[in-house]
Amino acid sequence: MNIKKQSFYLLLIFLYSCASIKAPPGGPVDETPPDIIEVNPPSGTTSLTSNKISVKFSEYMDEKSFKNNIKVFPRLAKPLESKFKGDEVILTFPDSLDSEKTYIIYLNRNIKDEHGISLARTVQLAYTTGDKISNGAIEGKVYGFGDKSVHLWKINNAVIDSLFATQPDYITDVNDDGLYSFSYLAPGDYQVLAVEKSGSGLPLNTSHTGYGLHWQKKLNLAENDTLSNINMRLWKKPAKLKLLRGEWSAFNWGRLVFNNDLPEGITINLQLESDDNIISDSILYYQDPIDQKNLIVQVNDSLILNSLKVNIVSLKFNDELLMDSSEVVIQIPQEPDTSYLQILKPASNFQIFPNTLIIEELDIIFSKPVQLSEDLLLLPKLFKNDSIQVNVNIKQINPMQFQLIPILQWEENEKYQLKINRKCILAEGGRGLKDSILTINLRTTKSIGYGTVTGKISESVHINLAVELFSTKNPSLSHTSFVNLKSQFEFKTIPEGNYSLYFFKDSDNDMKYSFGNAFPNIPCEWFYFYPDTFEVRTNWETEIAPIKLPEVN
Repeated sequence: MNIKKQSFYLLLIFLYSCASIKAPPGGPVDETPPDIIEVNPPSGTTSLTSNKISVKFSEYMDEKSFKNNIKVFPRLAKPLESKFKGDEVILTFPDSLDSEKTYIIYLNRNIKDEHGISLARTVQLAYTTGDKISNGAIEGKVYGFGDKSVHLWKINNAVIDSLFATQPDYITDVNDDGLYSFSYLAPGDYQVLAVEKSGSGLPLNTSHTGYGLHWQKKLNLAENDTLSNINMRLWKKPAKLKLLRGEWSAFNWGRLVFNNDLPEGITINLQLESDDNIISDSILYYQDPIDQKNLIVQVNDSLILNSLKVNIVSLKFNDELLMDSSEVVIQIPQEPDTSYLQILKPASNFQIFPNTLIIEELDIIFSKPVQLSEDLLLLPKLFKNDSIQVNVNIKQINPMQFQLIPILQWEENEKYQLKINRKCILAEGGRGLKDSILTINLRTTKSIGYGTVTGKISESVHINLAVELFSTKNPSLSHTSFVNLKSQFEFKTIPEGNYSLYFFKDSDNDMKYSFGNAFPNIPCEWFYFYPDTFEVRTNWETEIAPIKLPEVN
């Protein structure tokens, strides 16, 4: 090979190597949200003459993420145009902007950098064609799970009940801490609404979208004023109860499946119909102890039918009609049930938490309705340390659920065994237990202790001020009390753990928080979440430092 050819090949190799230079693999993953480092003309510009706005970011951005995620309010007759340039986007207003008017550009949190990291918060850029820009603000916090947005309408003096069914005048996203803010607002009256992110920018549909109201129907914003703590709680209107289907598991029992959990204590006017006859005698119904969306229906005699029509004339809870006039046709299996009976609860190595105040019941839940033998020697037995028999009572809740209750308290940090004799359990259909003796290992933990929580409001409060104490680990575990005329409150026998408080004005005296209603527009009850957590310890009185509440409007 001559020198010229050799030099040529070396040059190609060199150029190829240079073109292939990349950052070394590995290293820390980029999790830093992109920032805006320059805007030209800057936000807050008055007497706007340029129709182009340049927004430069701290890093290269994902062009696709800009689509439909840049909005202008008030809305323009023609859409805002955008041109993408890596780490910069050029926004172009239409030529016909109204005079003496403030426009706000919103870049929402769906905008991402090239690594897929979203903006940390909604960005608001304000420009006016007049000589003065509005500087009013409305800000607050939205409580609840999931991604959320906030809608804002500028209204006249009258509050419109159907306003939430219209497109909002302004939209902003809620950040990861639940905070939101609207800036550059003109003075006037406003209405505000929090919504699930899926409903952002759309007229409110309460059947599909969770929402949250403020306790004031109308917010009055003065010139250059800021309304803070405009807080809301997100909730979703429960779907109307529906009967989805029925399943017949054996000749004498089956289940009805609903779309929602059934509350305990329901009353049902229920009819079973064959081809020509109504079966009305000895119909037993009870909730499935495992799945609260299921209702077990049981009859005394086997049904020798091909199908069965189940008609729910009415379903009520505390005199409230939850459902009426619903029916379903169920196919009845023609082959006998050959499946073995199973114990769904307790599972092996089940944990029991001894309680210093009461004796905890042990639920025994079967896969199908059963009867217990009348022979006391065959009843389920409980043993401690594999050999010491424990005296118990057995209580039937329904044909699928029994409770075993020790005469004496469970011992903490101890091993137990539950033994069930196959001859003791008579299944309503199909086979019984597979094993002659079924042994389930159990163990107890340290006993649950209890403490007391007391507190005081530092200033006088309105009547009907309720306070709810809730577990930070499981917020559904809560206790409600009232602040008395001495501005004091107390909670007794609270299980040990970490807790916090929130206060609400119980206007309707029902001992629970009312979220209000969008249609018609009924405001929610005033509320305040205490920002600190505290520990409840066994046999201790936890005294909360005097709490100063925001104004109760």
